[in-house]
Amino acid sequence: VLIDVPKDIVDPGNPASAMNWYWPTDEEVAAGLPGYRPTTKGHPRKIKEAAELILTAERPVIYAGGGILKARAADALRALAELTGIPVVTTLMARGAFPDDHELCLGMPGMHGNYTAVMSFQETDLLITLGARFDDRVTGRIDSFAPNAKIVQIDIDPASIRKTVQVHLPIVADAGEGMEKLLELIKEKDRSAWLEQIDQFKKKNPLPRPERDNLVPHEIMEAISQAVGETPIIASDVGLSQMWTANFFPFSAPRQYITSGGLGTMGYALPAALGAAVGNPGRTVLAINGDGAFQMNIQELATCSYYKIPVKTIILNNGTLGMVRQFQTVFLKKRYASTDLGSHVDFCAVARGFQVDAFKVTRKDELADTLKKAMAIDGPVVVDIDIDPDTYCFPMVPPGKKSVEAIFSPEDWEKT
Repeated sequence: VLIDVPKDIVDPGNPASAMNWYWPTDEEVAAGLPGYRPTTKGHPRKIKEAAELILTAERPVIYAGGGILKARAADALRALAELTGIPVVTTLMARGAFPDDHELCLGMPGMHGNYTAVMSFQETDLLITLGARFDDRVTGRIDSFAPNAKIVQIDIDPASIRKTVQVHLPIVADAGEGMEKLLELIKEKDRSAWLEQIDQFKKKNPLPRPERDNLVPHEIMEAISQAVGETPIIASDVGLSQMWTANFFPFSAPRQYITSGGLGTMGYALPAALGAAVGNPGRTVLAINGDGAFQMNIQELATCSYYKIPVKTIILNNGTLGMVRQFQTVFLKKRYASTDLGSHVDFCAVARGFQVDAFKVTRKDELADTLKKAMAIDGPVVVDIDIDPDTYCFPMVPPGKKSVEAIFSPEDWEKT
């Protein structure tokens, strides 16, 4: 249905406007949508059963998805984790829902997630799933996912319950309200032995941090973090830049990270960052892109310039469609096709054509000072950073493989 309303009756600057927007209450939304009667409270008996499972579990893990943010339930998640001593895995869509610097945070699981998160799923005896949908990038092969665990799933959408994974205790409820009820029924428990086992996973296979003469992603993310200060808003695009951002940028607050997730929308970062900047005046907002994704919506620099929206655009420029190139490197024996974008675009010149300040970074010793200059400018900025085209994102779970069969280099795949 398309409702086309003339501008003169919805113009917020016109006192005579016949329509004024306000955000509807939950009751008004429900009243206006026949059949929209979500179950938010959760069945008391099932909540009690979940509490009993948590109290008896020896190796529990919280699997937190994007539903935590939609439920505004980050505080409840932290309270639940700290009371029970249960470590927390945050999906791509839940980054920031639990602070990365917390001792119970295990980071992101899945295809390009870290070894600790993946192994915690393999060894857990109770997986407490909150607002997550068991997407294939997280589970790998379904028949090998959390093989030793009873699974509790709390989700407000009944269609997400048991959609792909057969959970033992399904609870239809708002994630926040479900956790609040759990907090009334559970108590502290010593899980030091389990946390010691988790520490061994961290030591065995930390996220790869290659040392090279040229710029590498983890050093770039650390430099950006130091330059922007506390709790910037980060909009990341699709591909390697998305995975590098999710894995290496330290998130500490909910709704600090914005990405299109499973939709895989190339060109997402800059328009999303524009909206975030307009909605959060005074906060630093970054759009982190690869050079391929940035070209999908590069014309939105005109919007930045015209409205003086102070988005800082970071381009991780490897001259390729990096994630596809990684697949071709690892699985197709370097038979490259349609992934080489070359270095034919001068992004700084394009940005200046839109009257946007721009900087080029080619060496490590330029990075910190350039980022400092960019952040000091009161307006939009583009920072184009050269990355070696053979810089990839590992670990990586090959398609159709178990999560524990992750590889850490192209050579690992050649050995299989």
